[in-house]
Amino acid sequence: MRVSYLFVTILSFFIITTCTGKSVVNEELQVISTIYKAIPKVISAPPRPSKNSEIEDSIVEQMDYNELNSKTLKYAINKNYVNFELSDSPAFFQVYNAKKLFDKVKLNEEELVLIDNLGRLNYTQRINESVFLNDRDESVLFIDKQIINKEDKKNYNIDGVISFSKVSFSKSENEAVVCAGVYHSGLDSSLIIYILEKVNQVWRIKSYKTMSVS
Repeated sequence: MRVSYLFVTILSFFIITTCTGKSVVNEELQVISTIYKAIPKVISAPPRPSKNSEIEDSIVEQMDYNELNSKTLKYAINKNYVNFELSDSPAFFQVYNAKKLFDKVKLNEEELVLIDNLGRLNYTQRINESVFLNDRDESVLFIDKQIINKEDKKNYNIDGVISFSKVSFSKSENEAVVCAGVYHSGLDSSLIIYILEKVNQVWRIKSYKTMSVS
């Protein structure tokens, strides 16, 4: 009886631990998926300048603005989580989808801790492609690179690659922080920190900070 009881106890602990681990992984992919969806993938065509603009009329007349179309960018996702090793934690972030231009918010102590914890997470793991794909309506290309060249762009038919850090969760698991690095070419890349909150079981971007642009 004691052996059976011990076996059941161990089995129960294993099941709970496994389910908890899967839950964290799924939450992490939900956060990453939210950021992936939010990253702009369409470049709108430039509007025709007004007559009072500083652009010379001769330059404007040389361009047929009716022929200019918006461009849809195609991104791959780096399979590997990247530890971006942030040098500091900025105190103020931009409010996401703010009604006021340049609306900022000061981070609280817990959010600063979450950012600081990003560098202490386990980066030996890789993104679980199958779970990520099951959560999306579109197919996503995963590659084993953080930086790509012209040949990669041609071979993969992409414009850039997005890399993610691991996700730092609050103890209550209703707030999260993640970094996203978008790479197009040597002089065209950016790194952004996002803070998200879980509202009605859905992850939403709360604020963000662009750490670098080149």
